Amino acid sequence: RTVYIGGIHPDATTKDLCDVIRGGLLQRIKYFSDKSIAFVTFVDPQAAANFYDRCYADGFLLRNKRTKVGWGKPTTLAPIIASIVAQNGSRNVYIGGADDAITEDRLRHDFGEFGTIELINLVPEKNIAFVNFTDILASTRAIEVIKTFPFYAPYKINYGKDRCANP
Repeated sequence: RTVYIGGIHPDATTKDLCDVIRGGLLQRIKYFSDKSIAFVTFVDPQAAANFYDRCYADGFLLRNKRTKVGWGKPTTLAPIIASIVAQNGSRNVYIGGADDAITEDRLRHDFGEFGTIELINLVPEKNIAFVNFTDILASTRAIEVIKTFPFYAPYKINYGKDRCANP
């Protein structure tokens, strides 16, 4: 379920990786910029295999630099992750009804304590926002706790779709 990506461009970010990883819901992505490597753990082993095969056949370019792709350590899906996914869980937190009080700084401050944030996306024309974490457990903790904050009472807080799961 875990794919190793090495030889990553030195200026690349976790967001850059997630912008090009496709084909399956991610449990976690760990990027070690100082070592130019990342480990991408998919929820579904078949999605990981398909991603690996596609990278092996077509190459995996990140910031116009070809990377090395291999397998990470094999792991089984923890029951808690399976339960979260069965409830449509993902690394992405959706905030519905977002207004001017919802800012990137506010979201980074309030959600940052739950884990590493990969991306914050505000869509003011639709009154929504998204906070993408690097780990599905972080988004789960965030949703559970943020719903108890009085500030967030007027907003709909739930899981959003993981863009890495797009084809």
